[in-house]
Amino acid sequence: SLLLQIAQQSAEAGLFKRPEREPAIIERSLSLAETDRAKAIDMLEHYLGNGQDRDLVPLVRLHAGEHHRLLGDLESADKHFHWIKENRPQHTAREGAVLGLALTSLTQSASGNATATLKLVSESRAPDSMNADRYRMLAILEQENNDGESKEALYFAEKALSFSEAVSYTHLTLPT
Repeated sequence: SLLLQIAQQSAEAGLFKRPEREPAIIERSLSLAETDRAKAIDMLEHYLGNGQDRDLVPLVRLHAGEHHRLLGDLESADKHFHWIKENRPQHTAREGAVLGLALTSLTQSASGNATATLKLVSESRAPDSMNADRYRMLAILEQENNDGESKEALYFAEKALSFSEAVSYTHLTLPT
């Protein structure tokens, strides 16, 4: 059938790629964080002390930093994010680290550069929790800048909700 041929050609062209799975250490940390985020951090940081896969270290640091951020330990989060940015600038985790730095910066005070970063980093380069917070902050900023009347604010709020559905916010500390 024609539909089957189109689907097969699309698959061969890479249009229906299987979603990439997170490495096992990341999946375990996300699962563990649902009940005990501190233990998830311990597991990731233990890996960092003993990890064998050099290419996996930046991704483990990104997730360790994100778990610290979600617990409100912004200093520890920033250390992980800065390490990635400074030591592995070509790694795919760098964009997530830049977004993490922007989120921690905006937690402390508003910044035009940090706000611009929220719009620039690719969603696929950051954990779902970062994307949820990114769009939550953008929705709030857009609403404040347009006296509560903004289609863009609604769009960002819907994106925040979409990402937050995939995240466990156990032990979450966020500014209001």
